[in-house]
Amino acid sequence: IRESFRDPDSTNSWTASAFASILFDKALVEKRSIDLLVVGTESSLWVGEQWSANLRSTFPKLRILVVSGNKVLALLQSVAHDATCGAQTPGFTAFPGGLKPADAVRNCVTLVITH
Repeated sequence: IRESFRDPDSTNSWTASAFASILFDKALVEKRSIDLLVVGTESSLWVGEQWSANLRSTFPKLRILVVSGNKVLALLQSVAHDATCGAQTPGFTAFPGGLKPADAVRNCVTLVITH
C-alpha cells in the first residue's frame, strides 16, 4: 500500500492528490459552510467517524460533518418522519447553524464510505 501511494502514477496516489486538491482549494473553501461531508452506514459510519476525528486533529480548522446514509436518504427524499433523532427533523439534527441541507452542503466535498 505504501509503495502504491509513493508511485505518482498509481491510482491511489492520483486519487489522494485529487481529493486533497479539492478539499483544500481556497476558492471553494471560502464558499463552503461544510468542507467535508462523510457518509456511511453501520460499521462504515464508525470508520468514517474515527477517520474524521483523526483528520480534525491534523487539520483543526476543517469543518467536517459525519452523517449516516439513512439520514442523507431521508433528506434527499424530504422525509421528516421515522429518520429523526430526539423528535427533531433530520435537517435540524444533521446540519449546523440552522442551514437548510442544500445550503449546508453546497460546494462541500462528499466522501461516501461502504464496506
